[in-house]
Amino acid sequence: MKLANKLNNADGLEDYEGSEDDKKLGIYLQVNTSGEESKSGLAPGSELVDLAKDIAANCPRLSINGLMTIGAPGDLSCFDALVKCREEVAEALGVETDSLDLSMGMSG
Repeated sequence: MKLANKLNNADGLEDYEGSEDDKKLGIYLQVNTSGEESKSGLAPGSELVDLAKDIAANCPRLSINGLMTIGAPGDLSCFDALVKCREEVAEALGVETDSLDLSMGMSG
C-alpha cells in the first residue's frame, strides 16, 4: 500500500486537463500465481483482494486496470489462477470481470 499511496500522491496528475477519469493513473496489480520465491507479486486470494479494495477506497487518483503475472515456465495453470483472481477482484470491487485486463507472461 506504501507504493500505491506514493503513486496516488504524485505531482502532475492534477495539472492534466481532461475528465476526472483521464486524471487517474492506470495500474496493474502483480500476482505471484506460481508461488515461486524468485517472482514478485501478491499472493492470490485475500492478500490481493484486500489490497485492491484498499486502493479503490483510499487512492482516488489510481485506477486498477487489471492484473499481471509471470507464470512458471510451462505451467499453464498459473494463467488459469490469474483468471480466477480477476473474478475475485472484480466481485470485491463491484465491477464487470471484463473491465479488468490480464497481462500474462513476458514480452521478448
